[in-house]
Amino acid sequence: MRLRARIVGQVQGVGFRPWVARRAALLGVDGWVRNGPDGVWLEAEGPAAEALLAEVSEAPRPIDAVVAEVIEVPERGEPGFRIAASAAEGAAVPTLPPDLATCAACLEEVGDPASRRYGYLLLSCAACGPRASIAAGPPFDRDRTAMRAFPLCDACLAEYRDPLDRRFHAQATACPDCGPHLSMPLDTAAAVVRGGGILAVQGLSGFQLVCDALDEAVVQRVRAVKRRPDKPLAVMVLHAPPGLTPTETAALHGPEAPVVVARRRATDPALAPSVLRDAGTVGWMLPSTALHGALLEAVGRPVVCTSANVSGEPLGASESEAGPLADATWSHDRPIWNRADDSVVREIGGAARVLRRARGYAPRPVPLGRSGPPLLAMGADLKSAVALGIDDRAVLSPYLGALGSRRMLERLEREVTALCEAWSAPELVVRDAHPDLVSSIVGQALAAERGIEVRTVDHHHAHVGAVCAEHGLDRPVLAFAWDGVGLGPDGGIWGGETLFVDGARYERVGHLHPFALPGGDACAREPGRTALALLHAAGIDPKAAGVDPAALHPRADELWALLDTVHPTCTAMGRLLDGLAVLAGVPEALGRHGPFRTTFEGQLPIALEGLAGIRSAKRYDLTDEWLDWRPWVEQVVADRSAGIPTAIVAARIHATLVGALVRSAGDAPDVVLCGGCFQNSLLVEGVMARLGPGRVWLGERVPANDGGIALGQAWVARRWGG
Repeated sequence: MRLRARIVGQVQGVGFRPWVARRAALLGVDGWVRNGPDGVWLEAEGPAAEALLAEVSEAPRPIDAVVAEVIEVPERGEPGFRIAASAAEGAAVPTLPPDLATCAACLEEVGDPASRRYGYLLLSCAACGPRASIAAGPPFDRDRTAMRAFPLCDACLAEYRDPLDRRFHAQATACPDCGPHLSMPLDTAAAVVRGGGILAVQGLSGFQLVCDALDEAVVQRVRAVKRRPDKPLAVMVLHAPPGLTPTETAALHGPEAPVVVARRRATDPALAPSVLRDAGTVGWMLPSTALHGALLEAVGRPVVCTSANVSGEPLGASESEAGPLADATWSHDRPIWNRADDSVVREIGGAARVLRRARGYAPRPVPLGRSGPPLLAMGADLKSAVALGIDDRAVLSPYLGALGSRRMLERLEREVTALCEAWSAPELVVRDAHPDLVSSIVGQALAAERGIEVRTVDHHHAHVGAVCAEHGLDRPVLAFAWDGVGLGPDGGIWGGETLFVDGARYERVGHLHPFALPGGDACAREPGRTALALLHAAGIDPKAAGVDPAALHPRADELWALLDTVHPTCTAMGRLLDGLAVLAGVPEALGRHGPFRTTFEGQLPIALEGLAGIRSAKRYDLTDEWLDWRPWVEQVVADRSAGIPTAIVAARIHATLVGALVRSAGDAPDVVLCGGCFQNSLLVEGVMARLGPGRVWLGERVPANDGGIALGQAWVARRWGG
């Protein structure tokens, strides 16, 4: 028997072909395996041919293989099993792997004086190292990567050709004799950090700014050069801090090497105050490369490790981009062709859920459940990511950021071009229904340029679609889409929605009671505006209730008078949480007095969750209109006037939201939670505990926030006409 099979999934650049060759030798199977644009092809001949194919789905991480098709072909009788030259024909399918952290075996070599790679910090093997960041596109062969500039020496070539070596067909392999080299010695780089300097370090897929996490002065300098006054900074350590949960520890040690957001604990290492500011969490990360590990050992203390860019601008991928932000640059001569930020995960509901999907995860494909022509999904403007739908899978780009500057627009356009050149030209563009978004405008222009159709998907429908795509939910669901803002089909600002979704169709079956946004988008930056609007809608005179209007906004009296006139209204949970947080006294609890101005998205809701902690509390009253928040405002103000601590008020707000959602869910068998508000562990875990196992679905490998919108757009589009 001779079988020919096509394998798709994460099967290129992760040692899959060498693994197949070794398994074939052990099973006595003859044949070959090769890369192609449309996956990996293999032919297996012999009594154990079927057994070899059965083992494919059990291949070890980071391999993730799926047998897409199998046919029987005539036997050839050629003995042995080989890795054949890659094929050029075939329609491209998503196969390129993400960059992977340096594996334990490579790290052992770096520290072994007997190894020829002793002290070489840019090593990799078939199971680790740079992948997507150095690839021109499929198939993942050395001559199609940035490593083509580094011909293999005789010793590396012997390893590359040896089926028993873990560098057998490892496309990014190198050594001190034939590979890239660092711009300065390790000791010199470490001295910059130990001396209170900022060091720009070339990582796998972008540059990072590194400094001493215990030195307050240099941390403040990092915040100044990045123009990032409040948002917490990630901390890199050599070993997982004590007290982390098994899920958090496993995520830290995974091949993706993300930043893991964890609750602050008394056992945490002491850090400079400006590292975390007011945050109740810490973003921990372990070294993603041997280079980072060696630097940490030489510095001898935790370091801040953050992206080398000014906030709102693209991640630096070259010395010219990153160098001006630092006192010194530690780079090497392996170029970064495709940049990607550090990924971020958080344990919510017992799983490590991706908050930012970038290095280590992208461009790993996500199933769409249905096939169709190539399509390009443009995503949204905040936490932007784009997706290319190819057959029954979607390639979701790395997190790009907020599309608020010319350079971010250029990065979006480059990412779209790279996706289309690597995989396939789209025959359809799908964009958000809001016509004025940057992503919508770019998508519209691209469709006109290529002469292809452009269609729209409502923002919150796409949020639901992302969860359905990830979990294969091809059946009706009841979804709660809670986020900041998104345009609804009625032209209103949505964001606290209950939707019944059945593929390409949905019905709005509930929503937050609407409220005014005095000043529109200004409410996101000045949450005191929203607090005033909530008081006004609830019929509460601030002064009579003991609330100082001037503490909410410097123009409070003027805004209060204007609230009797027409303003944009919304049903957005994110804005409601902003206003409730102000009324609950969150800014004062953080030591901020007077009108509060946010400096990053979700700042106050995140602080509200952090203050509430895991404290249980009695909820506020629910009315027959379950998401009518007006009675809650009255009770929050009453609690504050009675001197109830902000932590208790924050816990009651969370308990109330959980109760309202659970009551709205009724006995629905499948409940989807989506939108950025469901990155809140108290909300998610409270709902899960009340609704029970097997009923609640939310993102895990794809963010609940706008980073998943492009995937949701592609999922909905695949169901048009079905």
